[in-house]
Amino acid sequence: MNIETLKLTLGRSFGKANLQLQKHSPEILLGVGIIGGIVTTGLAIKATYDGARDILDDHQDKIEKIDEAILENDHVYTDQDILKSKVIVYTQTSLQFAKLYGPSVGLGVLSIAAILSSHGVMANRQVSLAAAYNLVVNGFKSYRDRVVEEFGLEKDEMFRLGLREEEYKDTETDEEGKTKKVKKTRLVFTSDPTMYTRLFDASNPNWKNDVLLNMAWLEGQQRWFNDKLIIRGYLFLNEVYEDLGFPSVPEGQLVGWVLRTPEEMKDERRDGYISLGMDNDLNKSGLAYERGGIVLNPNVDGVVYDLI
Repeated sequence: MNIETLKLTLGRSFGKANLQLQKHSPEILLGVGIIGGIVTTGLAIKATYDGARDILDDHQDKIEKIDEAILENDHVYTDQDILKSKVIVYTQTSLQFAKLYGPSVGLGVLSIAAILSSHGVMANRQVSLAAAYNLVVNGFKSYRDRVVEEFGLEKDEMFRLGLREEEYKDTETDEEGKTKKVKKTRLVFTSDPTMYTRLFDASNPNWKNDVLLNMAWLEGQQRWFNDKLIIRGYLFLNEVYEDLGFPSVPEGQLVGWVLRTPEEMKDERRDGYISLGMDNDLNKSGLAYERGGIVLNPNVDGVVYDLI
């Protein structure tokens, strides 16, 4: 390996190491701050044990000597002399305490600075993430606008929710009692459901073979969920899934809805009420039901613990 290659290799190694330090700087600064706080407490306790009592005893002795001198020579000392003597004693005591607790105070200040720096780094990163998120949201909106223009609202909903049409064979009986195989189309998820979307269909134990009954039942459940939200102030997604007949999911233990206070009504990032999302274009056009189901897309507010 020649010298130039070695320099290049070392430069890359140091560059990557520096990048790793920047990446983990909030955790490092926070750890330093916590350890510094613990050491600060230890130093303060040690200083108190080692010298604080001696300083206080020495201070008290000096004050007592001044008082004794005043009693013995009352006509000699003026009020200004007494004040000056005591100020000197208090100043000396303060300097002794500053010297005694200086290391612990200094380390404490540095520990607080490290913790605040850690918070500052994370706050700056959150601002950058929010900007990146807004960029993605705007890009996704533009993409959806192009999809709607090219394929229509129904296809856009299917792409967004991860649904596709699938053909299958079913058996039908005609008026003469003869059975025959016919091709039908149903909606299925392309893979796992997208976000919180669910398909309410014949696989659900609450399904009825009547569109009006199904919609009425779902709307009744939606009203019941909102009543529970008003009573309790919060509701988890898994509680909604389980009542609707869907299996619970790990994230459903954390995400859900929180009732908004009047002050929070200005926050347009969340609704503060529960909607099962039945008013999507697939349901309104009747395509979803023609394909054997009702598409549900709950308007989850976010992580419940972050919203309370």
